Amino acid sequence: MDTNNGVMRLLNQCAKAHRWLPENAKFKPLEQMLNRLFRQEITDDELAFLTDKNVLITFSDIDLSFAVSLETKRIKVSPPRQSSDASMSAKSTDFLLLIHNKVDPDTLFFRRQLRVEGNTELGLSLKNFLDTIEVDQKLPQPIFKLGDKLASYLQRQKDGIITAS
Repeated sequence: MDTNNGVMRLLNQCAKAHRWLPENAKFKPLEQMLNRLFRQEITDDELAFLTDKNVLITFSDIDLSFAVSLETKRIKVSPPRQSSDASMSAKSTDFLLLIHNKVDPDTLFFRRQLRVEGNTELGLSLKNFLDTIEVDQKLPQPIFKLGDKLASYLQRQKDGIITAS
């Protein structure tokens, strides 16, 4: 068996496991984690652009979507809504590369691998925020290192065409 295909199949199956979870088990832990990770950014109003706005985040390859907003100084994650102020979508692997600074968000955007629609200012604010996250400072080191190794592996699979600036 080809190792690369096996790894990618395993990642794809793990990523799709969310389908068996009830919505509360899916979105509540994500909401709690985001509030913990971005506590300082929320306090410093760096996420104020999300106040009373609704951004739809879609992982296009694993059929996962959720809405993100900021309400009373807390990040709120909920099931997708009928309408949203903006939306951002990409493959899960591209989001991982973006978060781990293995790819520049503008490169993904111009290659149409990262789609931002709706309120352009809101979508760009979120894209720019994602670009500034220092994951190595936010996540516990074992989780960061695992994600970074996975992102490096995925980047190599893309033949190193896309690189962070």
